[in-house]
Amino acid sequence: MLEAIGRHVLQTLKRSGDMLGLLSLLISSRLSIAHSSRRLVFYKLYRLQIYYTGVQGFYVTAVISILIGSLLVFKLPEISPGEQTVSVFAELFVVVIIRELAPIMCALIAIVRSGTAVTAKIGYLKMSGEFDIAKTLGIDPVHLFLVPVFFAFPISMLLMLIYFLFFSMSAAFITLWLLDPGIGAALLIDNILTRVQLNEILVIVIKCVVSGLIIGLYALHYGSTIEARLTRVARGMSIATTRALVLVLFVNIIISILAYQ
Repeated sequence: MLEAIGRHVLQTLKRSGDMLGLLSLLISSRLSIAHSSRRLVFYKLYRLQIYYTGVQGFYVTAVISILIGSLLVFKLPEISPGEQTVSVFAELFVVVIIRELAPIMCALIAIVRSGTAVTAKIGYLKMSGEFDIAKTLGIDPVHLFLVPVFFAFPISMLLMLIYFLFFSMSAAFITLWLLDPGIGAALLIDNILTRVQLNEILVIVIKCVVSGLIIGLYALHYGSTIEARLTRVARGMSIATTRALVLVLFVNIIISILAYQ
């Protein structure tokens, strides 16, 4: 048993070291882009990944945020209609959705939609020898395949956060108006906006940026370490998804504790 525990600890330390090394390599590769042609390639692939992750994630993010915003407000008129209830609900909306749920849901969508896809893509590129071909042509495969993807995830997360907040607030407004036009849907939006301070915005931005970096790092790490067997791709996707999700949840909780204690 002790041997198994020791082996697991060593494997964890080795994996952590590999990921820190990859992170250092990604940052140094991005900072070393000096040639104009390399910058053009980088920004083209960078924008393409933002489109795949942030722009194409619009529909699923909008649907989920509309459902959450509507369900959260659906029973409000039946409980205790009035300005006081709207004020209490606005506080819950800020604490539950804006502070906590929005960053986590955006991270979950990014992991499921793009994290798995990036892991599979990098794994297939490695198995098909594309990394070796790029090296033969004098092209750095890290700069070509990994760096644009890694730095696109935080921006994509911020885009998804904007979608989520906009549609969840809009859904809450419309649901209140449909259920009871006299309850003051405009008052709800005003109460929500007055409770969102600059520090609230800063915290959720930090959550999204850090979560995006974690998702990108895990996807690229497990994709690039997939062995030359097709069956390993699914396993790499599963491990990357699970561990990225656990770490994202943990980091979000830690940031919330530090910011709101």
